[in-house]
Amino acid sequence: MDKFYRKEAEDSNVISAWIEALILEYKPVLTVIDKNGLGHGVFCNLNHIPGVIGFNSKNRAHNPEKFNMMRDQMFWRLREAYQSGDIAVMDDELKGELSVLTYSDDEYRDWETDRKSTRLNSSH
Repeated sequence: MDKFYRKEAEDSNVISAWIEALILEYKPVLTVIDKNGLGHGVFCNLNHIPGVIGFNSKNRAHNPEKFNMMRDQMFWRLREAYQSGDIAVMDDELKGELSVLTYSDDEYRDWETDRKSTRLNSSH
């Protein structure tokens, strides 16, 4: 079982150092970093480490029939991995968000995550 961690901070150097320490301790095969906003600096600091890859969460989803943006699709995949036991989530707040995340579908099949309400809702 893989572990999933989350840390919130305003400084990309603080987050980068924290992630690098986790990489050195656990030696994961893959570490995925959202390259938007604060994550851009984190990715730039860590992309020299083997197995660190970045993605743009604002890109169109690979499954556009179901999700608007990559962020929505990745968050849903994280939920599925957590529910199936493939990953252990080490953050209580995120556990709560993933536990209650649901979705609704309208006639346009336009879905997006609403992390404030921890639901996957239609935007129409």
